[in-house]
Amino acid sequence: MSQLPFLYVENLSKQYSAPRGKAAHVVFENVCFGIEKGEFVCIVGHSGCGKSTILNIIAGLDQSSSGYVYVAGREVNRPGLSRGVIFQNHSLLPWKTALQNVAFSVRARWPDWSKSAVREHSLKYLHMVGLKDAEHKRPAQLSGGMRQRVGIARAFAIEPQILLMDEPFGALDALTRGTIQDELIRICAETRQTVFMITHDVDEALYLSDRVLLMSNGPHAEVAETVEVTLSRPRERASLVRSLEYFELRSRVLDFLVNRTEGTQHGQRSLQQDPASQESQRPDLGSAGQERGHVGNVGGVMRLR
Repeated sequence: MSQLPFLYVENLSKQYSAPRGKAAHVVFENVCFGIEKGEFVCIVGHSGCGKSTILNIIAGLDQSSSGYVYVAGREVNRPGLSRGVIFQNHSLLPWKTALQNVAFSVRARWPDWSKSAVREHSLKYLHMVGLKDAEHKRPAQLSGGMRQRVGIARAFAIEPQILLMDEPFGALDALTRGTIQDELIRICAETRQTVFMITHDVDEALYLSDRVLLMSNGPHAEVAETVEVTLSRPRERASLVRSLEYFELRSRVLDFLVNRTEGTQHGQRSLQQDPASQESQRPDLGSAGQERGHVGNVGGVMRLR
């Protein structure tokens, strides 16, 4: 048997029981993918396809109905410090300072370390995310972007084997989000961190990742397509907007999300639809108030809603 990828998800399924006489609700099924060490992979799909559930199963915070998850060859069946998680909200302890929030996790990771060692290690990662002057402030004294930076520092400080991120920048304004994305890219380059990230932002996925996994709609959702992001690193926003390769990748992802997810079951795409009919169903990407699940242009960034 060949060696497994660093993170390997095998035939993962999740279903919820239904009242007697009714079929169970299958959120997703037969989800399979692998991530190599040091790789940054984003997963994109419409709401309800089970992305967050997949991430929670990898984190050990939820149980699958069937299938397996392996990290570094070991099966995942409970939470562990080998996996660092950054959620949509920062989840900081409000009575602790930024430094104390990071140190709390570091102490749990290395309980035998001295107080000075924990402090030095925690400060290193707070400084790495640009919070040198905010280490003694509590969450209520920090902006939303700064709180999210503390969460990132805390996750990196435990030096997890894999970093799991569930739309970590979704609540931030565009300028702050871009700044923290750049910080994340820099830290990942320095540490060779393995990352699995959920996002609804197509541009964010292409800017950050090495590959993008595209999920079909639920129920019975699957990873229906994988897009290799071949853009060279380091990436610069100013040059990307002039890159033909970037726009070809972007068009491919958007085409899947807008035109090829509806009615997709068990990985079989609905490609027989009349082109004129497809065009008539294409949403106006420049208009507001679009239906949930379509792609909208928010502040110049393509996001799923």
